[in-house]
Amino acid sequence: MKITVMHPSLNRAGGAENVCLHVINALSRAGYKIKLVTIDKTDWQFLERVYGKVAMPHEQWYILERMPIRNIYHQAVFSFSFFLSEMAYVKLKSESDVIFNTSGEFIDLMADICYINAIPLRLMRLSHSNMLWRLISTAYDCCLKVFSKPLRSNILIVNSTFTRKILQQSLGCKSIVIYPPVDVKKFDTSSSREDLIVTVCRFRQGKQLEKVPRIARALKFKFLIVGIADEASESTIRFLRQEINKFDVKDRVELIINPSFKELVNIVSSAKLFLHTQDTESFGISIVEAMAAGCVPVVPRCGGPWFDILDRKQGAYGFSYSSVEEAAEIINRLLEDDGLRETVAERARKRALVFDPSVFERKILKVVNEVLRSKSGK
Repeated sequence: MKITVMHPSLNRAGGAENVCLHVINALSRAGYKIKLVTIDKTDWQFLERVYGKVAMPHEQWYILERMPIRNIYHQAVFSFSFFLSEMAYVKLKSESDVIFNTSGEFIDLMADICYINAIPLRLMRLSHSNMLWRLISTAYDCCLKVFSKPLRSNILIVNSTFTRKILQQSLGCKSIVIYPPVDVKKFDTSSSREDLIVTVCRFRQGKQLEKVPRIARALKFKFLIVGIADEASESTIRFLRQEINKFDVKDRVELIINPSFKELVNIVSSAKLFLHTQDTESFGISIVEAMAAGCVPVVPRCGGPWFDILDRKQGAYGFSYSSVEEAAEIINRLLEDDGLRETVAERARKRALVFDPSVFERKILKVVNEVLRSKSGK
């Protein structure tokens, strides 16, 4: 049997792309033939540098060799427009038994199964402070409403209970929760640790990375911001460097851009704490990776990191904060009390096992098999 997996671009190398790769892996291992449909050509060498060894599809189909638009706003509109046309083409022309959309945006369109990785673009108008993004979100929502009733997805999967609640309240969508896969076994817990606080994410607007220098100014510890960057990241990196200079923390806040997977593992495995900054994060794979590596997470008291990863239990698997001042206080307390930090780190390591890829892949395969049985009338 043939399954088409659709994703705008794997070259972004974020959490959503990690989900897509594990979907491909689960279905390939189960014996399905996989066709991957993207906008641009996948750079598999780059993905292996970021993730380590990855599963590849049996067949690939794409429109462009390279995404041509540099500005992040234009790139977003371009991607959504082309991916929408791709989905229509695949639905009309594909001989696949199942269409699986892992992009998490087109929740009312043509896929048999859709995995939501983040708060969808159509809902950013409700919380995003940037006016241009709010306008794009509103326009996109209007477009989707045209298609919503006749083309609603058969199965909607979300990455957290936090995301499920938002979709239910805002759109009336019913969904099932399957946590994203996190390869917890790749991280080392035996390394010696420094008084180091690490933040890992893509360099993108909306990640609220400016919190790091604002927290660091009240402390004397070293902070690393580590992540993937491309041309669309330039404005974010430039702004971050301005903030670092503004708060005079050049001696303790450093940016590590485009590290290899091995470098990332070494950095996280040598840190004591992991600082997350985005309030509206729907899950946070990098947080679980850090927990597996022996870091204590410090996250905003909102979103999937708090609701799903830390299970809303302050001090059990990590700590949450509601202001930069509170974050600084928590960091200072943990680095001054190794006994407390090590106790929480041990519980965090065990908690991370809940998100092992084998759990994700088993649940995804079960959903796909149920869709196939439904289509066959059994």
